[in-house]
Parts: sequence; structure tokens; C-alpha cells
Amino acid sequence: MVYAAIKMLYGSRRKISPKYNIAYNIIKKLIPFKNNTENNSFFITKNKKLYTAPILAALIVVETSDLIFALDSIPAVLSISKILL
Repeated sequence: MVYAAIKMLYGSRRKISPKYNIAYNIIKKLIPFKNNTENNSFFITKNKKLYTAPILAALIVVETSDLIFALDSIPAVLSISKILL
């Protein structure tokens, strides 16, 4: 966390963009995207090819962050719990 704070304090002023997110870049390589938001679905079919909407990428990035925080809290829970043998 100290590293992240220093990086935020002295880091560059680059524009926040999804292209810097690791999870987004992995998803983008695996699943083709269409920037079409005219319907409210995760998947779009055009010319018999399946695409995903950007909202699916946002959902996966948020859930990936949630998983990372959940894994981070496991050692804290184990350190304060009493193990009965």
C-alpha cells in the first residue's frame, strides 16, 4: 500500500483508461468487443458472430478486483481466529 501511495503521489498524470487494466486486456484478447450499447444485453450477435458489450468487461474487472480483496483478507481472518485442535 505504501508503494501504491507513493506511486499516486509522484506518478505521472496519465489519463485513466481501461487499456491500462490487466484484467481488461486479458478479456479483450479472449472475447471480441463491439462498442454498441443500443440494447441492454451482455452479448451482441452480428453477422452470425458473437460479440460482447463493454458492460461485460466492466463487470469482470469489478469482480476480479473483488476476488483480489477477498484473497487478501484470508490471512487476516486466519491470524485473529482461534484454531481448536
